[in-house]
Amino acid sequence: SVQLLVTAAVSTALVTVPAAKQLMVNNPWVLIMSVVFSFITILVLSCSEQARRTYPTNMLCLMSFTLFQSLLVGAACATYDTNVVALA
Repeated sequence: SVQLLVTAAVSTALVTVPAAKQLMVNNPWVLIMSVVFSFITILVLSCSEQARRTYPTNMLCLMSFTLFQSLLVGAACATYDTNVVALA
């Protein structure tokens, strides 16, 4: 699925690029904002039938949720040992 590919690509970039890894480690607000916006996206999709059922809106919400979640996974991979994250 495209969602898994996006998550894998962002996580790989955050682990392998030293500048991106340092950005995630040194700026915890990126992680906090990802959590907040992921939650907001879930609320919008859960509470708004129009957002769920209209074509461009539902795809935009799904893509934004995917990007926020991939940042969360990437932050976990960048912060902790990669082997530990893979086992989890």
